[in-house]
Amino acid sequence: MPELPEIEHLAASLRASVVGRELVDVRCRQPKMLNLPLAEFARRARGPIVGAERRAKSCLLHLAEGSIWLHLGLGGEVTLAQAPLGDPQLALIFADGWQLLVDKTFMGHAHFLSEEETARQKQGYGPEPLQSDFGLPGLEALLRRRPKQAIKALLMDQARLAGVGNVYSDEVCHAARLYPARAAGSLDSAERRQLFQSLKSVLSEAVAEGGASEYADVRGERGRYEMRIHGAELCRICGTPAGKVSIGGRTAYYCPACQRSQEAVV
Repeated sequence: MPELPEIEHLAASLRASVVGRELVDVRCRQPKMLNLPLAEFARRARGPIVGAERRAKSCLLHLAEGSIWLHLGLGGEVTLAQAPLGDPQLALIFADGWQLLVDKTFMGHAHFLSEEETARQKQGYGPEPLQSDFGLPGLEALLRRRPKQAIKALLMDQARLAGVGNVYSDEVCHAARLYPARAAGSLDSAERRQLFQSLKSVLSEAVAEGGASEYADVRGERGRYEMRIHGAELCRICGTPAGKVSIGGRTAYYCPACQRSQEAVV
């Protein structure tokens, strides 16, 4: 599932390519991915695209009276084309003939929300970790509120921290040299600072690299971020075989040599 870096890159590519275009129609062969009947969705989702942004793991296309929330689920792709490429799940059709195509998404969705609904939806997520107003005290407050929760699970809790999922929680814990199942309350001051610095540095690097190579922007340009531990057989830092542990129903990858395992919770 694309996370903060991939969706941030997608939002940037949409700002450069579709803002200013006029949306005139919507086609969808998978109506269950919409929050409204297709006819109503198409009626409301019309007019010039006035902005594009990311919130948590969703990409928002802003219209004059609401926004389209795109969540790509597992493996979703967004492409800008002058004609449909095959039979996409969703096509947003612009007045100039270009189309924004959403396809290959499993458990993804496209929701049209009014301005009021958009504001409420945004408030349902935790702070954005790369915003300048999210500092070490903010992360420490999150750790204090859930002292028994595993670090990885806390990082993935969208109501407490927006945008980090299964992939980058592994990368952040690895960079911080912390076992992902460590209890949040077991970290000392130096470890909390290291976790904060790793959260910022890993996500910033991944954003700069356009996210992981499995995902592409609307022009087909793929990300260049190379995973150090998630999905790897060997730790890319020391070469030790990667370990796996289940945390909250998700598989966490870690390096037994780089990441301490004391005071773990599962």
